[in-house]
Amino acid sequence: MTTGPYAQREDDILDAGTKTTAWRVAAVAVLAFLPVIAGKWVNWDDDTNFLNNPNFRGLGWQQIAWAWKTTLLGVYQPLSWTFLEVQYCLWGLDARGYHAVSLGLHAVNAVVLFFLCRMLVRIALPGS
Repeated sequence: MTTGPYAQREDDILDAGTKTTAWRVAAVAVLAFLPVIAGKWVNWDDDTNFLNNPNFRGLGWQQIAWAWKTTLLGVYQPLSWTFLEVQYCLWGLDARGYHAVSLGLHAVNAVVLFFLCRMLVRIALPGS
């Protein structure tokens, strides 16, 4: 068993109360942003990134090479473009699919933040 400020009992890391709270955090994140599922593409940068951009549509070598070379709109984000290419293969240009994935990522990030905050509080306040 590890000792020191980072040590935690194994049964204490994911006890029932912590799991319940994590699920609640995820549910709040989903409920807060759930209306996005019904949303359409927005007139901000969706036309340039998705609607008028045939380069990300698919998972061929041409699309993957484009994803790893492009700085469309001044941003280099190859992993994001590759992930968007996968999503295009799943639901084409249906905005609901992209919004559902974004919603899921928000929920996961909220839970990660919960556990990070929990860990930091335990380090700062031993015995809590």
